[in-house]
Amino acid sequence: MYHKFDLFLMDIQMPELDGFETTAIIRAPDSKVIDHNIPIIAMTAYSSSIYQDKCISAGMNGFILKPVVPGFLIDAIKNVFYDKTNQFIFKQKVKLNQKYIFDEKALITFTQNDENLAKQILLKYFQEMDQRIPTLKKYCKEYDLNILSKEGHFIKGLSQSVGAIKLAKSSYELEKIKDQKMMNACKILDIVSADYISFKDAVKQTRWWG
Repeated sequence: MYHKFDLFLMDIQMPELDGFETTAIIRAPDSKVIDHNIPIIAMTAYSSSIYQDKCISAGMNGFILKPVVPGFLIDAIKNVFYDKTNQFIFKQKVKLNQKYIFDEKALITFTQNDENLAKQILLKYFQEMDQRIPTLKKYCKEYDLNILSKEGHFIKGLSQSVGAIKLAKSSYELEKIKDQKMMNACKILDIVSADYISFKDAVKQTRWWG
């Protein structure tokens, strides 16, 4: 049975067919898809403009970062449906500036101004990270670049959500480490660990702690 949908939220990193391959099938005129022109919004943790352009070149209509912030998703959907020229006009830009340790606005946006929810998310974040950081050092000793890269990807996404901007930047460097030397990985891991401590100390000085 075939079903017609109004919108496709496309996860770029899928196990068998990735988002680019799936989009190509949807857009192909000879495929069995009912609506080849269905709006497609890419969902990915990669924030570079080059990656955004790659999504659009593949035939997608919009782009949003993961973890998904509800307000940004609504904006992305509105832009897709109300842009009559069908041009890509929505870009969720994340500034990974070194001077930012804790961006409270990012946390507030993610939790939609729910202070209790923000505190709960931060608590779970710190519990998760307190366990992950020592584990990362173990992987470094075991020379496992692949796992370190995946962990960097995971930490980057979590950190962006809670406003740990500097930590998100160093985690992104760890994510790219699988094609480099282990010596570099261990150095970057030290930076990630230091950025995590800085972020935790920064949060302790705010109303979001405890």
